[in-house]
Amino acid sequence: MKKVLTVFAIAMVFLLSSCSLLTDLLPGTVSTGIVSTSSGYDLDNGKEYSDLNDSNVDLILEPWWDSGSPAPGLQLHSWGDSLTFIFDLGVISINDASKKSDEELVPDTIGWDVYVKTGHTYFIVIESTKQFYLYADNLDITEYDNYYDAELTFKYMEKK
Repeated sequence: MKKVLTVFAIAMVFLLSSCSLLTDLLPGTVSTGIVSTSSGYDLDNGKEYSDLNDSNVDLILEPWWDSGSPAPGLQLHSWGDSLTFIFDLGVISINDASKKSDEELVPDTIGWDVYVKTGHTYFIVIESTKQFYLYADNLDITEYDNYYDAELTFKYMEKK
């Protein structure tokens, strides 16, 4: 009986150590979020804020126009240096984006905002220490006479 328990304990230690090694090889956890023209989003804490100027806000959705049509812009709340940027990776899944090399994630030019397009994945770097992949899932736009409201639902994952 003692030998069976010893073998079982060794097997459990091996199994648990294998699981922790596998976790390092798998992509990160994918979370969901919502940002609108009247709210901001904190990627670190997965929280939407009604105060666009809250210091925790990472992303805002700007109500831009393009040739008279609504064209919301995804903008980083903190911007102005080369250590913070957003880069459109195009029509690609978060999983495929996470497999890109660091060299493939360097933009041609630094940008702090982009026109948001559903089905696109964006690489976001905030203060050089926080890096995320964000997939624009759905964009709802409600137009009024001289303005519009927009809401973007998205999936995101921190870069390992």
